Amino acid sequence: MTGRPPGQLPEPPFVIARLPRPDELAALAAFRAAHPGARIGGGRFFAWEAVIPEPDGVRYTARDSLGELLGRLGELYGPW
Repeated sequence: MTGRPPGQLPEPPFVIARLPRPDELAALAAFRAAHPGARIGGGRFFAWEAVIPEPDGVRYTARDSLGELLGRLGELYGPW
């Protein structure tokens, strides 16, 4: 809740998006090669989001930076 009247723009987000580092982009390319059905990109509120198909549906995860997202995907799927 921002304390503003309904209909006005919300406060700007506290997290400032930063550009991914070259090593993060290389890791992203490797993950995409290993998981061709995965969709990874910028999402709402300056977060990075991943949607990965799984046998029983999809797995969705989001993090503030691409490096954090790739770290989480490494925890979930192991090295790629």
